[in-house]
Amino acid sequence: MKMLLCCLAVAAILSAPALPAPALAAEPANYEADARLSGGNPPTIPHKVADDASGQFCNSCHRAGLKGAPKTPHPERLICTQCHVRSDTGAPGPAARKGKTRK
Repeated sequence: MKMLLCCLAVAAILSAPALPAPALAAEPANYEADARLSGGNPPTIPHKVADDASGQFCNSCHRAGLKGAPKTPHPERLICTQCHVRSDTGAPGPAARKGKTRK
């Protein structure tokens, strides 16, 4: 019985390289673009957002829909970039244009 198990173990080890390995390189390099293409995801942020921007800063415009910003359906959630992908391709937000820090 031990001999059979040893033979099976050796056969498994020798045949392992013949199996297809998961392709780690096939993973998408641009996660933001991938997220934008996935249906049902939260919308992307179309303007620049500071790394330290808080939901308080975002809600200054999005709570009431000021300056054409879409009203948020969930103002109690304050970590916006947890779900919304920053595109950083649009114009800077109001505080960034004025050189203010976002807190």
